[in-house]
Amino acid sequence: MNPHRTAQANEAALRKVLTHRTLVSLSKQNVAFVLEHQNDTWQELSQYLARCQAALGRAPARTEVIGGDFIELRFGSWAKALGSIGVENGGRLSTPSVENTKLFRDEYERQRTADKRAKREKKAANKELLRQAKAAKRAAQTSASNEAQKGGR
Repeated sequence: MNPHRTAQANEAALRKVLTHRTLVSLSKQNVAFVLEHQNDTWQELSQYLARCQAALGRAPARTEVIGGDFIELRFGSWAKALGSIGVENGGRLSTPSVENTKLFRDEYERQRTADKRAKREKKAANKELLRQAKAAKRAAQTSASNEAQKGGR
């Protein structure tokens, strides 16, 4: 981060980067879901949706499920998809923005943890490079002083 920015500005910049990474990751997961389940039957998709409902403890919104757009497309509407798992009035459920879902928060935390780990590893690698450079410099100085002593005899 930029050392000339305030802590709040650095935090906002990090939040922006992590949000972008999270959205990209969720998009990749959605694409992978579509590719993996493109030939699934309605029954198989309904079973997946029922598992999502059980995990959330309530009827999921389209944005709270990996592959929600695909499932909506296959069933014709999200209300029909929810109807396939026994949820009535599924069309009346509000759809939260992706950023306001548990799915997003969980992935954001994974991205944050990965970012912290990467920074820690980079710091350790830089520290090791610095240690090696100092050791090489010391060895060169020792070698030069030994050569000077041999030449002076």
